[in-house]
Amino acid sequence: MKISKKQNFINIVANILALIVQFAINFFVVPKIIKNLGTEAIGYVNLSTDIVSYFSIITIVFNSVAGRFITLEINKDNYDKASEYINSVLTANGVICAAIALFGAGFIPFIDRFLKISPQYLGEVKITFLITWLSSIISIITSVFTVGTFAKNKLNINAYRNITSYLVRITVIIVLFSFFPLKVYFMPLATLASTVFLGIANYNLTHRFLPELKINPRLARLRSVKEIASAGIWMSFISLSGILMRNVDTVLANLLFDQQAMGNLSTARTIPNAISMIVGTVGTMFTPTFIALYSENRHDDLVNEAKTSIRVNGLILMVPVAGFIAFSKPFYALWLSGVDEKTINLIVTLSTLTVIQAFFNSQTYALSQLSVVVNKLKIPVFVSFGIGVVNIIVELILGKTTDLGVIILVVPSLILICSRYIFFNSWYAARIIGAKPKEFYLTVLRTSLPIPVLIGLFSIVTSRFVLDSWFRLIAAAGVCGVIGYAIAAVIIIPIKEIKPILGKILKRIKK
Repeated sequence: MKISKKQNFINIVANILALIVQFAINFFVVPKIIKNLGTEAIGYVNLSTDIVSYFSIITIVFNSVAGRFITLEINKDNYDKASEYINSVLTANGVICAAIALFGAGFIPFIDRFLKISPQYLGEVKITFLITWLSSIISIITSVFTVGTFAKNKLNINAYRNITSYLVRITVIIVLFSFFPLKVYFMPLATLASTVFLGIANYNLTHRFLPELKINPRLARLRSVKEIASAGIWMSFISLSGILMRNVDTVLANLLFDQQAMGNLSTARTIPNAISMIVGTVGTMFTPTFIALYSENRHDDLVNEAKTSIRVNGLILMVPVAGFIAFSKPFYALWLSGVDEKTINLIVTLSTLTVIQAFFNSQTYALSQLSVVVNKLKIPVFVSFGIGVVNIIVELILGKTTDLGVIILVVPSLILICSRYIFFNSWYAARIIGAKPKEFYLTVLRTSLPIPVLIGLFSIVTSRFVLDSWFRLIAAAGVCGVIGYAIAAVIIIPIKEIKPILGKILKRIKK
């Protein structure tokens, strides 16, 4: 399936808009919730989302590959078989959702027996979990209907639909926060509205582009369910690895410590999570080039492009990361005004340790995509799974045997995950494309050098100037950003590449 440049551009714009909307929602909503309800309220929202995400392990078995099976049959004009596949997935999803609903019926009413919930928020937390559960069920059932735009190569319409869903979400949030007393479940309620819109839109688009498909549960076949599941089981294992590394800490914070610790951890991860979303969006932009070079057997060009990906992705993220680390104390003091200094210091520490992971992920994220390009996924998946298991075991041991507090949920993952990003990703990428690991290690090292320099430089600014207003903070951060990118570019970009770049700039100036 060929994707046009226009569609690619629209998808990139849609992703950027999603990041902006997500950041805007968190930037304006989180402080208001914390000011009125406390940090633990944010923790309950993230806790419900993380627990529901565990069910994705099962659903990904079917939904991760369903589009490919259905599209292949449509391209053969075999709509009877395509209808069999889509109804088989719908039926399987329905059975899974029934099990999720049954589990929720036994879990949500008695949630305070399993988790630590403050009595004053118990009712709101139950509603929060109920809404999140319902949103997940709707998303699972309707996910197969994304096949309409996929099969007919109408990804631009897919992007427009996503943009509209973001606007639905932010509109609901504005209405709720403007006209009703603040509740813990407002953000999940906005997500539910967005999910319902997406489900209806996806169904209508599939009916519009694929009217030949028959939606009838009687067409479902067990053989098709087994066929799809056997292909999707590997993607489910990948999802499990990701959940072990990212979606268990809020539960552990609640069980090992208390609601306040869970809330502080969730608050501290708000900005780093936004940066991680940028990593995921920017990090894949080299993948099409990797595929082209690999398919053409251009080994040297592929190695050079891989090294370029390290430098470019590192260069894009290093200034925001260094800036966030240096400016985090005045930022949180302004953003979470009213929160005591001890809590601010803890959130600053947790955020700093988490955002460091995002930087090293940005450096080698594109390298990790090479395993997809050459279709060698087993070793990376097992390594990720192993790291996730070890991380949880270490966190449980430290939580039970030390009094270090919630910080033990960040430090082990920092060490383990960064080791994977720096050492394994570079080594494995070199191994599967026949390069020398030394080339990637040296590029990663060189790309990391500006970070301590930038943090030191930015920290001087934060220590010499009083940043007690948003205007002063933004002005100082803007000046530091310009200077930081200039310094980083000089250190990272090889001299032989600087001259051609300067030459192009001078030509533009002369014109």
